[in-house]
Amino acid sequence: MTGVWLAVALSVVTGLLVNEICDISPWLALRMVRRAARLWSVGDPMVAEAYGEEWAAIIADCPGKLSKMVRAAGFLGGATLKASRYRIGRLRRRSLRVPFEWDVLEVTYFASESILEGVASGDTVTLRFENSDEWSTWLGEHPKVAGRELKVRWLNVNG
Repeated sequence: MTGVWLAVALSVVTGLLVNEICDISPWLALRMVRRAARLWSVGDPMVAEAYGEEWAAIIADCPGKLSKMVRAAGFLGGATLKASRYRIGRLRRRSLRVPFEWDVLEVTYFASESILEGVASGDTVTLRFENSDEWSTWLGEHPKVAGRELKVRWLNVNG
């Protein structure tokens, strides 16, 4: 007898929870879309507002309550991925900043494929640059290397 009452109570509580989740899902979807727009725009409030309005209109056009939530979760997932890639790229660029005084920049990386003349796949390559212009030019000419793990050292040869 206790098991029957427990089953009835559990089904009533589950029904109430599902009903509440369905009722708040459009509101939550709009919140998720606004957050996604802020993440996607990476710090530009005007762009975030424009994306937020456009994505909110897309959410409003979705039929049903839970489909709005699923669509908003897609926006939020994509924006989170973009924002994390942006932050990782910013950290990588920050780690490659050049100190004020340096004589030689030494860059070492593992060549997983032959992208330089005379370098075989599997070689460790060390390059030396005398100034930042040489380094920037070389990176521009070899875009496949720019995204790799680079070990960078600034050497002060004269002192």
